Amino acid sequence: MIHKLPLRRLSLVWCLLLTVPLSALATAVTLYIQPCSFLGLLSGFSRQPLLFWLNFLPVWLLVLIGLFLLNNPFFSAALMGGLCGVLSLVNRTMIEKRDEPFSPKDFALIKEAANAVQSYDMSISLSSVAVLLGFVALMVALGVLFGCRIPLKERWARGLLRVFCGCSCAIVLAACVNFVYSSPELYNSFQVKSRYHITSVYEELGFPYCFCYNFNTYLVVKPENFTTSKAEAYIEQTQPVEQEGKKVNVIMVMNEAFCDVTNNENFIYPPGEEPLKNFNRIKTGENCISGHIVVPNYGAGTANTEFDVITGMQTNLLSPGGTSAFRVLNRDIDSIFRVFDKEGYHTEFIHPGQDWFYNRQNVYRYFGAQELLFSESFEEAERKGGWVTDDAVFQVMKQEFEEAVEAGENYFNYTVTIQNHMSYTADKYKGFTIPSVETEVPLSDSAKTILSVYAEGARDADAMLGNLTEYFSAAEEPVLLAFFGDHLPLLGDDYLCYRELGIPVGAVDKAEDLLLTYETPFVLWANEAAARELEFSKCKEEIQLPENGLISANYLGALVLELTGRGQKDPFFSYLNELRRKLPVLHDGTGLTGDGELFTSLPAEYAEAVQKLHFWQYYRLKVE
Repeated sequence: MIHKLPLRRLSLVWCLLLTVPLSALATAVTLYIQPCSFLGLLSGFSRQPLLFWLNFLPVWLLVLIGLFLLNNPFFSAALMGGLCGVLSLVNRTMIEKRDEPFSPKDFALIKEAANAVQSYDMSISLSSVAVLLGFVALMVALGVLFGCRIPLKERWARGLLRVFCGCSCAIVLAACVNFVYSSPELYNSFQVKSRYHITSVYEELGFPYCFCYNFNTYLVVKPENFTTSKAEAYIEQTQPVEQEGKKVNVIMVMNEAFCDVTNNENFIYPPGEEPLKNFNRIKTGENCISGHIVVPNYGAGTANTEFDVITGMQTNLLSPGGTSAFRVLNRDIDSIFRVFDKEGYHTEFIHPGQDWFYNRQNVYRYFGAQELLFSESFEEAERKGGWVTDDAVFQVMKQEFEEAVEAGENYFNYTVTIQNHMSYTADKYKGFTIPSVETEVPLSDSAKTILSVYAEGARDADAMLGNLTEYFSAAEEPVLLAFFGDHLPLLGDDYLCYRELGIPVGAVDKAEDLLLTYETPFVLWANEAAARELEFSKCKEEIQLPENGLISANYLGALVLELTGRGQKDPFFSYLNELRRKLPVLHDGTGLTGDGELFTSLPAEYAEAVQKLHFWQYYRLKVE
């Protein structure tokens, strides 16, 4: 009986036609494996039917490739559908264990994945495995029974044709991935419950589509002429210095959309009622260093500023087309957290938002933070219009600091607030009375609403700064506080409020205004105990900030390390403090030299120094 198999041979036309239902079935199996309701997913597809075709197409093209190579539609469905199912199973496991979906960049992490298997309970969904194995077994059985009819005398000619057709399908698939699936406009056109929760986006849009989309996202582009040996030579040239860092507690607060736009001369405030009254007082104090940082993005991109400050790397050097820095991280990486950790500090990250947002629950582990506090720690916290208030965050910070002191630990904390997040609509603080801003220039109703709501958040952020400095002023323990903004607020479309106030944010016609769109203020403040320990007056001179106090955000963490006597403990951060003195600002080819000269194209004499930064950060991120 066996010698009579396959029992029936199908014509090539029938084989081609069969790839459609077989691919649809393989797609269904792939989607069924996802950790969400299969029926709910199909219901969502019924409302957005294009999603079915976007999930079906890559599976069908793979099955076609398999058909031309294996000469059997069922064997092809078993192989290619099985492959898609395995990838979907990996995706499900990653989501269930880490709340992080599977994407093409993860193929570069085989070694790390093998190590992770030892750290996790790798139990998988038995029903998903059963469905996948059942599908593969069924396809193999049908493939044994039904084959494709190709006469022996035509086999070689048909073989060449099959290779040509298979390669053609592969080219079509690659073209679709690069020119269709890569479209952010298409991707963002689909309705999802939470755009920033990548896991839920995968579950709503379908694994095959999202996987293909992510072939062209979160890229880290290798610098031109990069070699590992060159990067390693930089490390050898900048050896770490054995330093005994000053035992001061370090608190870094990145306040959402914190900026000094409300200090603009066109605002009119009653005496003592300006929103940033604490900031304006503190920044001129004896124990304070103030200025502005140039951040990666305007109006959004909080995590990119976190990345720049914490790692010392520049998000804008990762990829010419821009990327989300936190989404390129997949493994442990050196950071200011690790510098303090090596000296026995208790390190902590606090954020009142969801842990999945920007994948922070994984990223801060990669940074080396020992303890993470997210929304679960703020369930009973005060809210203002639904937003956890800056004061509530201050209360948690105070409690965490006191616990560290009581335990006799030196403490490093990085906190990211959330209250003053956009949008600044009239109903943002529903139930609260928001004072209307007054200005010397006429404002449209829309601009006045936006500015009034933003100013209310800025007032609360300023109160947080005031509370922090007041609280730590009374502390016996030395404390260095860094308080800064992540990006300018998005105050209306096309820079509406900035235009009406006469602030040239977004302007590109004058070179001197090019950096303004990315500038946010910072203060580095020391209480009396820290000022004595750090010899703060002396430090202010030695760090050699430019007269205007303007530096790129990726220097801020390194600056904190230098202030606390740790500036040369890590070769990369040591180089950053050296580069800051030569090139205090670098932003997409625009910047300032140490002499205060503005450039819009990098001067040749700084090309080697910037190449060193670019090579070194790529090495730390992708090679080391």
